Amino acid sequence: MKKIIILSFYIFSIAGLFTACSKDENGDLPDQLTQFPTPLVVKVAGTDQSISAANPNAFSGKFRVGLYFTTGTPPKKYDVVVIKNNDKANVKVIQTDVTTFPTDITITGSQLATLFGSPIVAGDRFDISVDVTIYTGEKFEAFPVTGNPYAAGIAAQPGSSTSVRYNVI
Repeated sequence: MKKIIILSFYIFSIAGLFTACSKDENGDLPDQLTQFPTPLVVKVAGTDQSISAANPNAFSGKFRVGLYFTTGTPPKKYDVVVIKNNDKANVKVIQTDVTTFPTDITITGSQLATLFGSPIVAGDRFDISVDVTIYTGEKFEAFPVTGNPYAAGIAAQPGSSTSVRYNVI
């Protein structure tokens, strides 16, 4: 008797699954999905990979801003931005209107200190990424105050890097 009850439960569960979904209940799906030009931001080998707390003004880091999918739809532009110590309410712009990919950008310790208006000290960290503007004009922030940048899972793709970090050691 117990086997019949369990089997009946599974049959009704499966039947409920198939009747719970229908084509008409999908809501308003867009006619065309927006193609998102996933950024690829990586440090350039052979340049400073961290910032020395003893002499932060000597720092000169170079990073490359490109496209993860090189054959996809490019963005209208990328704006290169930086935050200090994970403060997403204080995003600073390094360079606007990047439209050539890949592009190498150099940032110095002096520039970072000037951008944030304070000296660089041991334990500071600077995260650099890009705000993405697509051709519709819609903008996707690299460091939104709430939520994930761009979309969940973007940075988890194999070989992906949507930001770089420079630690002060």
